[in-house]
Amino acid sequence: MWLGWRERQAKDLASPGADLLMAAQPETAAAAPVAAGGTLPKLHRLLRKRLRQLVRVTLTLVGCLALAATVLLIWRLPRLN
Repeated sequence: MWLGWRERQAKDLASPGADLLMAAQPETAAAAPVAAGGTLPKLHRLLRKRLRQLVRVTLTLVGCLALAATVLLIWRLPRLN
């Protein structure tokens, strides 16, 4: 099925004299993805937001652990000698 093609374009591509029946896309089917498309981008936005939050928290924890390891190493290093 060639969605989005107009009947005139389909007739131009058909052989001369051939009556080509093209399945027309109903208006309700055309409007359905637009109406349903509103929730999918919202979901993607929310998921991206949560992913960014997770990345920020993870990087913060990694930074804090690295800082704590450095401080512990500096604090313990003189005692090891």
